[in-house]
Order: sequence, then C-alpha cells, then structure tokens
Amino acid sequence: MTEQIKNLFTEHTTDVGESYFYHMYMNALVLIGLLGTFVTVLIHAILPFAFVNTSRESIKDILIILNRNGDER
Repeated sequence: MTEQIKNLFTEHTTDVGESYFYHMYMNALVLIGLLGTFVTVLIHAILPFAFVNTSRESIKDILIILNRNGDER
C-alpha cells in the first residue's frame, strides 16, 4: 500500500524526467506567472488602456518557461 502511495507522487515526475521538488518548483513558477497574468488581464478588462501588451507578453514568457523545461528532458 505504501508503494502505491509513493507511486502517486513519483510516477508522473519520473515520466517527465524531473525530481518531485524540481517539478513542484517549476509548477510554482508557472502558477506565479499565471496569477500575475490574471491580475493584468482583469485590470485590462476594466481599464482597456492599461496593460495593453502585458498579458500577451506574460503568456509568451510562461510558454518559454514551459518549452525550455520540455527541451531539457
């Protein structure tokens, strides 16, 4: 039973070639980026003149992180 529980935490990270903590770290970076993008998109929705290009650039930056991380495997 403990092996099954361990597999829940390690199967995916092993499949993608990352340690558990590195996987958590990278996902935390993406989460922070998405939260920041969410805030700028929300403000832009209310004030269309604010953050005109920020959302697009933020999403590009997040995709660069995800793609770079995928290339390291």
